[in-house]
Amino acid sequence: MTFRILLTGVMALALAACSKSGNADTPRALTEYDFAEDPTLSLQPGQVGVTFLEPVDASSTEEPDTDGLGQDGIPLRITEAATYTYGLDPADTSGTIAKAELRKPDGTVLFTLTPASPSASVTLVPGDYELFLFSGYTKAQETEPGDATVFLSHAVPTTSLRTLAPTAKAKDADLTQLLTIKVCLECDLSGANLEGAKLFKVGLSRSNLSGANLSGANLNQANLTGANLTGANLTRAELYMSYMNNANLTGATLDRASLQSSYVAGANLSSASLVQAGLNYAILKGAILKSANLTNAWLIGADLSGADLSGANLTGAWLIGATWTDGRVCAGGSIGVCK
Repeated sequence: MTFRILLTGVMALALAACSKSGNADTPRALTEYDFAEDPTLSLQPGQVGVTFLEPVDASSTEEPDTDGLGQDGIPLRITEAATYTYGLDPADTSGTIAKAELRKPDGTVLFTLTPASPSASVTLVPGDYELFLFSGYTKAQETEPGDATVFLSHAVPTTSLRTLAPTAKAKDADLTQLLTIKVCLECDLSGANLEGAKLFKVGLSRSNLSGANLSGANLNQANLTGANLTGANLTRAELYMSYMNNANLTGATLDRASLQSSYVAGANLSSASLVQAGLNYAILKGAILKSANLTNAWLIGADLSGADLSGANLTGAWLIGATWTDGRVCAGGSIGVCK
């Protein structure tokens, strides 16, 4: 089951209650498990988290839990003094979430939301707070196996509610699958905000990630074979030994990304930006790099045989030991040009 609480008016946190047919606010892969395993974490402005709320009569759980059975506590940080309005999603009439409370570190309750009193406004100063969710459903009322998935979107207080949905195009079921099992083949994650996401060894082959924000994400050893990453932001992303064969990265930004020893054969990187990207020993055989910006990129030992580099900017690019497009190996001192 997947639910959320939405903010109204001036926002600070959106606990997303979305139906199977609706769009979901896209998480940055900070889940209840992350909070349980690292008590120093807190949901920052602009971030999104996910919690898994057990039935009110749950007797045990095999997963890390933040605040006991039938309730979850998620720490959040306020960085700007403002009046914030919180509201339960009126579309969620299931009663899955019986109550939500925002508390100070000393336990003082700042507001309580219930289906009967679904919204509240509160003036907050910068500091640490904790949001508590209390389950309102029983094991007998479960319509699907597993705990209720609740998306939490910690937004900047001046952000308009309407600005969230257009950039969160990922299908609800796809997001849930990505977060729970780290495999989502042929999924629609277009426009997803997965900045800094921990997606080590994730399976996303043939998925649609066009326009997605994956800056700073850990995608080491990920399978992105045939994925659509047109216009995606992969700045500083970690893609060591990743599989990106035949992926479409047209117009993508991979500045300072780490793609060492990655497999990018046959990929389309036309007009992509790879400034200072680490591509040492990467397999780029047959890749299309037309008009790509490879300024100061590291291509030591890379395989560029059969690649199309027409119009590419190789200023300052390190090509020592690389296999050039015509099959010859670039000699020592090959910087900006294969000697």
